[in-house]
Amino acid sequence: MNEEKITRLRNELADLLEKYNVRIVFTCGDNSDTHGLYNDHIAVQEKDTGVDVIVSDDWNLSARDLKQI
Repeated sequence: MNEEKITRLRNELADLLEKYNVRIVFTCGDNSDTHGLYNDHIAVQEKDTGVDVIVSDDWNLSARDLKQI
C-alpha cells in the first residue's frame, strides 16, 4: 500500500471513529495476569460507556469481523 492510500485509510477510519463516537481497543478478562491472558480480543468500544459494540475473537479486527451479524 502506498503512502497516499495509507493516509486516506487513516483519515477515513478516524472520521468513522469520530462519527460513531467509538475507539478500537485491546482488552482481556479480569482474571488475566502475568501468567497469561484470558478472553483477549480486539473490540470497537463506545467511548462514553466503555461498552464493546463489536468484538473480534482474536488479536486483529478484519472486514469479516465487522460484517458478521
